[in-house]
Amino acid sequence: MQQKQNIHPLIAFLGNVALDLMGIKQNTVDGSVVPELGEIPCITGLRRKTGAVLLFLGARETGNTTEMLRIAEIIGRPTYGVFPEQKPPSWVKELKFKDLDREPPPFSTLLIDDIGSQKGALGKRDYFDPYTQVIERLIPVVRHKRKLILMFRAQTSKQADISIFDADLVSFKALSPLWLDSNRPGVARVYKDIDPEFKKMSEHQQLTHCYLVHRAWQGWASIALPRMG
Repeated sequence: MQQKQNIHPLIAFLGNVALDLMGIKQNTVDGSVVPELGEIPCITGLRRKTGAVLLFLGARETGNTTEMLRIAEIIGRPTYGVFPEQKPPSWVKELKFKDLDREPPPFSTLLIDDIGSQKGALGKRDYFDPYTQVIERLIPVVRHKRKLILMFRAQTSKQADISIFDADLVSFKALSPLWLDSNRPGVARVYKDIDPEFKKMSEHQQLTHCYLVHRAWQGWASIALPRMG
């Protein structure tokens, strides 16, 4: 069996841009053209929301963080983030978990990258853990009191607190086969339908596509490269 080569997400996205410039259409799933995130009403409509909760599921190195940054770019609000394993672009102000009780200010976008990497944060059900307490205080108040667009990334839905399934939108990326059964039943049903399509994709296509579930819109989307500087 030929071993797949790992493709860095930035290289993959730049490759997609080059193919578009050459007129080669890559934004297709199962032969059908799919819209880019910035063309989807439930994404652009976030600009008008006071606050919202978005959940991003998928294996590491499948482009989840890039997707979160792209949606933050579309929304266009001041953007803040907690990033345990990487440095965000310059237009995102980095925060620490301990800051979240008082930051960011209202009408901002807050990204929390990889719940499973945060000590005790939702992936570990310890109600006395300060990280868990901060998140569980934050989720119920982001829409009205804090007025934040809150985005979480996790490898599986079992790493996310059940309260996050009040999410306004859930984005699905490819999962490792070993993680497919490590999801809550509703999420597992969605993955059962979409996983065959992910398996047909090249690594490049997996990086540049996602499946979105929103009460008013559901389907595949392509992801343009956000500003990285």
